[in-house]
Amino acid sequence: MDEVLSHMDVRGVEELFEKAPGIAEEVGRLHEKLVGQGTLPSITHASVAQAVSIKRSQRVLVAHLHKGSLRTLRSGLDDAQAGSLRSASGPAAASFLDPPLDDRWVMTNQRFKISVLRRLKVAYPMLAQLPATHPTCPNATAQGQVCGRPCDEFGMHLENCAPAGGLIARHDGIVRCIGVLGARALDPRPRLEQIIPELARPVQGQMGQARLDVVLHDGVARSLVDVVVVSPYSTNAAFMGACARRDGHASRRAAIAKRTRYPTPDLVPFALETGGRIGTDARALLVRMSEAAEEPAKELQYLYRAISSVLQDGVARQLEKLAA
Repeated sequence: MDEVLSHMDVRGVEELFEKAPGIAEEVGRLHEKLVGQGTLPSITHASVAQAVSIKRSQRVLVAHLHKGSLRTLRSGLDDAQAGSLRSASGPAAASFLDPPLDDRWVMTNQRFKISVLRRLKVAYPMLAQLPATHPTCPNATAQGQVCGRPCDEFGMHLENCAPAGGLIARHDGIVRCIGVLGARALDPRPRLEQIIPELARPVQGQMGQARLDVVLHDGVARSLVDVVVVSPYSTNAAFMGACARRDGHASRRAAIAKRTRYPTPDLVPFALETGGRIGTDARALLVRMSEAAEEPAKELQYLYRAISSVLQDGVARQLEKLAA
């Protein structure tokens, strides 16, 4: 605006508007649009001439509008929907959508489709067409006992159902992935499923073993990585309500539980949420892995995509059983 005023040889915005009423009219319309969208209060309550003089980047304006839209959206969602939305946000939550950087982390077409439709909140993303009634869960235990509970349209039950080993397979896929990623930067020979004697503790009167998922040693210190995948969906109303109100509540609670169980500074609780959100400790470990690469930013993108793909592949694997 300073350059425009100098070029037009006028002393201020008001004088510019007097000499060019067409510009004043157009700027007025733009000001009305911004106010209607819910722009910054400083612009909303300013006159048109004053608003033009306020220096704010487009990034700041768009971020403000986005936050307002998000608040409006969340206000119309129930706890399950709001918790799922928060679980699907945050750094790297949707990295599985990025172009593959390694064939090792490519999902099958079916599971990628399920993951995309699930993220878009399409009902029954694992089915070709909507069922007439709620189908029942086909998961069965090793003894052949079928779960049989009704399956909701967004897969809330399926991603938490214990029978049939889906939770274990999802967890173990992440563990193997961390082992491969850790070997790229921190430790050429990471160890998986290691018993750590000093962390053993009494369980029901007996000493229980402390088995950590991945042990990495960078030559200076070790990292005891323990993976946990959590869902914002729960039968506990208080927990689901907290997930709906706060970003990362599920992964934060899971990390706290791991630290309580294994009270050592070497522990890295690698908490992931089924929506894609990566816990604080997990992100810190991935950043540390990337720093050893020649191009840290590119390496971090690779690490994020690998974890995101394996996570979503595991979640989709649980949901696709319904379509079998």
